[in-house]
Amino acid sequence: MLSVVALLSPVAVGTVSAVAGRSPLVPASLSSAVAERLRRLDNVSVTYREVVDYTPTINLRLHKLLMEKLRKKYGIRAGPIRHGHYASVRRLSYLHGRVLYEFRVASKTMAKLAPPRGSGVGEVKVIKTFTPERSECLRYALHGKFPIGTIKTESPLPWSRLDVALGLRGAGSEHWLRPSDVRKMRLNRPGGGRFNLVQKNPGAYDYRWTFREKPHLELVGFMASNGGAAFIGIKCGSFRNVHGLWLPERIKETVWPLGGGGRSSENVLITHIAYTVGSQWNTPNRYLILFPQGSAVLDERIGQSFRIESRSRRLTDKAIFHLLVKWDGSEQTKGSPHQ
Repeated sequence: MLSVVALLSPVAVGTVSAVAGRSPLVPASLSSAVAERLRRLDNVSVTYREVVDYTPTINLRLHKLLMEKLRKKYGIRAGPIRHGHYASVRRLSYLHGRVLYEFRVASKTMAKLAPPRGSGVGEVKVIKTFTPERSECLRYALHGKFPIGTIKTESPLPWSRLDVALGLRGAGSEHWLRPSDVRKMRLNRPGGGRFNLVQKNPGAYDYRWTFREKPHLELVGFMASNGGAAFIGIKCGSFRNVHGLWLPERIKETVWPLGGGGRSSENVLITHIAYTVGSQWNTPNRYLILFPQGSAVLDERIGQSFRIESRSRRLTDKAIFHLLVKWDGSEQTKGSPHQ
């Protein structure tokens, strides 16, 4: 783990000022530097600690009364809005468009997931992988008897903060940034040795990445706006050299209501960040979940469930095919194919 002592570099919070029709394109020198940074991040693994301070703008007492009314009248059950601190230990791995997200709830947060104050989900550990071929998920519930896994053809990427802070994609975007995207962005210079790259997305969120150019290229901030009003702001600070890349050891995110203005609804602090760049161990096989012994896995692509009984294993398409052939040739007693 890394200790963090430097203060965050301030990044202005406000409306995205660049307009695609008026801002110049990114100069070749800057475009090449940012594109090279992206190429270097095409193989990266990160472990970190994330603390979210939920400060919902809705009246919590009113929300509780509404939820109780929905439960009595319509049978709808929903957990309360989260408020207070929620801490987790997380891992992000990225390789050429493949990504793995993992989080484990910190021990002091466990009590907040338990009834009667629970979130309604009670997940204490989740692993998700996304590849061009499939998406997988493994969930550990607070009171679950065994882990539950799923395999799908595709799934939307989860809301994540670290990959956005590193400049791998925009907030809520399904598109991983490529060097060719940088050349299409617009440039403005707010001063102080910084420059902004602005991506206008008609019908979706607009993004702005703020870089400090010297003495090293550092991504110091990100902002997402909706209709010109900022609703997500990220500040990065306390940079260190990781194999020639200057990456932050401390990240703060602030979330405001989508309409803009008012007090924030979420404040996030990411610390204890450890990076591995260009590892030979970061291979495509790592993006297949190792489903543990005792877990149940549903392959939604074929509508078939599996029980992992003898040993932990990865369920490749070849492995699934052999399990089905083995099961089909047996007496097919009640239940699912076992391994």
